Amino acid sequence: MTSVVSELNSGKKGVEAIESAARVHYDMASIHPFNDGNGRLARLLMNLRLMRAGFHLTVLRKEERRSYYDALEAGNRRNIKPLANLIARDVEKALDLYLSAVE
Repeated sequence: MTSVVSELNSGKKGVEAIESAARVHYDMASIHPFNDGNGRLARLLMNLRLMRAGFHLTVLRKEERRSYYDALEAGNRRNIKPLANLIARDVEKALDLYLSAVE
């Protein structure tokens, strides 16, 4: 939990913030502290980290579930990049959606 809190409170911006959000998400999901809701809490904290860096909320879509699980498995092998890439794509989609709404 110490590393999760440290990442949540880091002042990282840009790409570093996305990698930080991936780390928060993976660390929270991997320690699995509750009987239910671990994934939801991990995604909530991931979005909190992203919002603190100025990004919009992201949603890991149902059709990306297999990629999401594969990315979590890569995290088990100490490779957080696939999860960070998945989150980065979702950040981009959220921004595109926001920009199209304000046009």
